[in-house]
Amino acid sequence: MKKNIILYTLGVVLTMTLPACVRNTLQDEVPEGIAALAIPEQFDWSSMAPVSIQVIPDDAYQGKYHYTVEVYATNPIHDTAAVLLAKGVAKGFLPYERQLELPTALQRVYVRQLDPQKQQRVQAAAIQDGRIVCDFTSVQTESALSTFALRAASTVEADPTPASAIQLSSNPQTDIRLSANTAYLIPEGTTYTGRISFDSGASLYVEGVLDVGSDRLFQMQSNCKVVVQEQGLLRASENSTFQFWTGHLKNFGLVELGSIHLTSSALFTNMGIARLAGELSITDRSIQVQNGGVFSVLQARLTNGEVHNWGEWTTINQLYLNGASLITDGAMIAGQLESVNANVRINCGLHVLNEMQDNGSQYFIASGALFEVKRILAGGSRIQFDAQAWLLAEEVVFSPYASTFEGVGEGFGLATLGAVRPSNSGNSTMGYYKGLIEIECSQHEVGKKGNFVIPESMVLFSAQGESKTVIPASHCNNDGNVVLPPVEEPEDPTFPIDVPPSGSYTFIMEDNWPSLGDYDMNDLVVSLRIGYRINELNQVLEMTMETSLRAVGAKLRLGAAFQLDEVTPALIEQVEYQEDYLTGGVFKLDSKGCELDQQLAVIPLFDDVHTVLDSSMTGETTMINTFAHEPYFQPKDNRIRIRFTEPVAADRLSIAKLNFFIVSDPKPDAEIRTEIHLSGYQPTDKMNTFLFGKRNDNSIHASYYTSPGNLIWGLLVPSQFDYSAEFKSITEAYPEFTRWCTSGGLEASDWYTLPTELPGVLYNK
Repeated sequence: MKKNIILYTLGVVLTMTLPACVRNTLQDEVPEGIAALAIPEQFDWSSMAPVSIQVIPDDAYQGKYHYTVEVYATNPIHDTAAVLLAKGVAKGFLPYERQLELPTALQRVYVRQLDPQKQQRVQAAAIQDGRIVCDFTSVQTESALSTFALRAASTVEADPTPASAIQLSSNPQTDIRLSANTAYLIPEGTTYTGRISFDSGASLYVEGVLDVGSDRLFQMQSNCKVVVQEQGLLRASENSTFQFWTGHLKNFGLVELGSIHLTSSALFTNMGIARLAGELSITDRSIQVQNGGVFSVLQARLTNGEVHNWGEWTTINQLYLNGASLITDGAMIAGQLESVNANVRINCGLHVLNEMQDNGSQYFIASGALFEVKRILAGGSRIQFDAQAWLLAEEVVFSPYASTFEGVGEGFGLATLGAVRPSNSGNSTMGYYKGLIEIECSQHEVGKKGNFVIPESMVLFSAQGESKTVIPASHCNNDGNVVLPPVEEPEDPTFPIDVPPSGSYTFIMEDNWPSLGDYDMNDLVVSLRIGYRINELNQVLEMTMETSLRAVGAKLRLGAAFQLDEVTPALIEQVEYQEDYLTGGVFKLDSKGCELDQQLAVIPLFDDVHTVLDSSMTGETTMINTFAHEPYFQPKDNRIRIRFTEPVAADRLSIAKLNFFIVSDPKPDAEIRTEIHLSGYQPTDKMNTFLFGKRNDNSIHASYYTSPGNLIWGLLVPSQFDYSAEFKSITEAYPEFTRWCTSGGLEASDWYTLPTELPGVLYNK
């Protein structure tokens, strides 16, 4: 078990001389970059921290069956190489609970629940104050809103033709100016083709046909209006362009025009059928376009102003929004959508047939509404989901301007996404998933450094076609999202459960203790993966350690082993080695495979690491796999299976309780030896304790295996680590290492993921 402070008295002063320490490089002093490090006294040199986790299953079987719980570092739905951090079972009122040792750089985990019918749910869970709580019972995807209220359609009152309106029927080809505050009528059966001008307050009602030539386009003054009644028709050529600075165009019949540009305070209301062969554009905040009928336009450019649709709206090509407000209570279709700082509220259906490109806009999808788009280029976008709101997209591309998908309702919204990827390498945060939202997606890239889209706790993930959020069908969302009941019969998992070795740890060691070495940290490089076999109480029956000896940058002979700091030899039934790398030269084994005469269980790995990597190295030793120009030796792997006499709590076998150490320059049949452990870890019973406090060791005054300046001789790195080449210190190989250790671990906690790009500093085979 890790000890931070040593308070002990040597009972026996061993009468022996301190053996000479042999440098393994050409340097005789600690590298300048290492000697100058100011390490906080209390820093424990750990890249990991204890985190307690509690997972409460969504038990629909009143404790009859177990739910399988898996904890991952990345999303297992999106990342096929997701690292399994823990696995166990829970049921009823018995949550899955244990303490994990997690990298301090890790900010969240992903918890997968497999129910007794093999249905999976994955939920993000943040690490907060050393604790993770994942409560699947609060993930009610079949929302309390089993149905949603359809919004009442907006309406525009009819504008009947005044009885006093002056008819324009006797001279339909005559140019005319409409007097101020006077109503005029083109009666049914009349086609008017003359030029029309308006004075302030004039109004024109069309019950017949107003046929406007491209050379006779009209303008309206303030408080003017043109009203096309149900039987009326307003038409102009396809290449015509109306410029309206003011006035109100109201259609209850049929409008067929080219383009309309609305500026200043102009208004356009369509309650009939309106077809624009060209463009609709607006430029001012006070402009309103209302559609409660059928409206189609080749393209629309809306800069400021407001568009409110509760009918059927089609933009054949591009719908462009810049600072505009768009509200759709009906069906709205666009070939493409480009928006900049727009505000879009989708109360029914918005369908973008091709690409949506956004920069800084806000979207709100109401309950029961559907936002369907082929491809989203999200740049600083914010899409909010009410309960049972639905976003359906074939592809989402996040730009560096971070976007947010956020569930803001009382139940879950749903984003069904075919594929999600970053616009570049995904090396930085590009987006967030927040609130009550389910992300249904199987092709979700994770980016270069983990998730480029960061989820908050409560965000739910599902594979394609496996979403659990029910959205009742309506005219707004096609057929809704139907969740079919599972076909599997409920059953318990098969016990015992095998938790396969997953993820990697790397031990990197210096061998010159109690003197400081060259700090290339490659005198011994051993990788480790751990697996377990557990029972229905999440207790460990067997433990598997997969080791890989990768490099020996030392000239001293070295042995290596683990001490299980919370396990006595009496708890070990048998240790089985797949490969026999033990000669008995350092470690003498009992019949169970543990080292003899130890109070705690010591599991030996190698008696002589040099001969394990190179069996011919029986005489003088050389460094192996640390010089790029030297022959490369394949790592030597082993699988060690440890069976226990009784179930052991998993917390007692975590990586923090595996006390790795090396034996430096061992002497045959010696009763005591020179052991080098990680800082703060206690030695075994066979350690030569006379060496504590000698040369650069400060163990008698502080933590085990630390120097007066809190330098150390070994590190545990929570990854498959690329180690330094010979003569290259770890500060050269990993530039952020200095910031990490001098800040006491508060900064650059992911230092081991940021190697130098300079050639020749890292070892490459």
